[in-house]
Amino acid sequence: MLGATIIPRAGMQLNNQQYPPYKLVLIVSISLVAAVLAFVGIALCWRFPVPFTLTIALGPGCVILGAVHFVFLADLLRRTSPLRTPILLSWASVLEQCSQLVIYPAVSAVFEAVSEAGKIALTLIFPVIKYVIKKAVRKSGKIFGDSSEEMAVASVEISSSLYQSMIMQNSPSVTATAIIVGFDMLQGLLAVKIFMDKPSRVSRHRIIDTALAYIHKTKGADRSFRSKVDEVRDGDEVLVQALELLQSAENILFIEYFEVAIPLLNAAFLFIASQVDSALYNPKLAPFHANNERLVAGLRSLLTYTLLQALTLIAMCW
Repeated sequence: MLGATIIPRAGMQLNNQQYPPYKLVLIVSISLVAAVLAFVGIALCWRFPVPFTLTIALGPGCVILGAVHFVFLADLLRRTSPLRTPILLSWASVLEQCSQLVIYPAVSAVFEAVSEAGKIALTLIFPVIKYVIKKAVRKSGKIFGDSSEEMAVASVEISSSLYQSMIMQNSPSVTATAIIVGFDMLQGLLAVKIFMDKPSRVSRHRIIDTALAYIHKTKGADRSFRSKVDEVRDGDEVLVQALELLQSAENILFIEYFEVAIPLLNAAFLFIASQVDSALYNPKLAPFHANNERLVAGLRSLLTYTLLQALTLIAMCW
């Protein structure tokens, strides 16, 4: 919830006077309290553990999140406010991000109930679901300007990497692991190909240096670079292309970073949380409690996936 509040705030470039930090703290705190109370109420009145915990608990939290925004940001939502339209339009992006609270748990629940062939089919479908959600978030998030790409990558990759690693830990199938890793490598190679094939006015290997020379040409830039800039009719175009190239590279590495970090953190959580008795009340952890063989198998799948993704990340950095 904190991320869903901070990113739109930064994307719309709201300053501390327009959106004071204390309002941010109050909005997030009230929303989290509502989510916790909803979870406790459902657990007391119905059953524990609560199925689809995140969906059920954060559903009311998201509703309250929207309501308290209207209360605390009433001055920004007046009809005469220039920020009224951007703020109202931002809710489409927020709702699309929240849809992951329903989609991913549903996919993981179906994954655990189907046969091995069904697991393989869902493994093949999972990257498509991730791509569709990311594309939708990216499209609706254009209103956030330069922050839109980071918001799309972060909001989708964190959730998808988490549920992908949970799928792998609960079904440590060699076939499923190979398919997931293979698809991730294919997506990475495709992203790199698109990145490398991006058209530019000058050679890709020289575009950054040429853009820097264009920026600093009046401050004693290297003559070879300066002459290269002179050959380009519009230096601004080269500068824009260089920025787009750097943005693409940053997004590719950003995605790879999450695909390394999230499974590794999930493996650490699985190892620690499965040891305590409260794990018996968590459907995701109960199978691993006092079952070292299954725990080792689940950790092996997660660490193998993390290692392969780390090698991909290192290769891309080099």
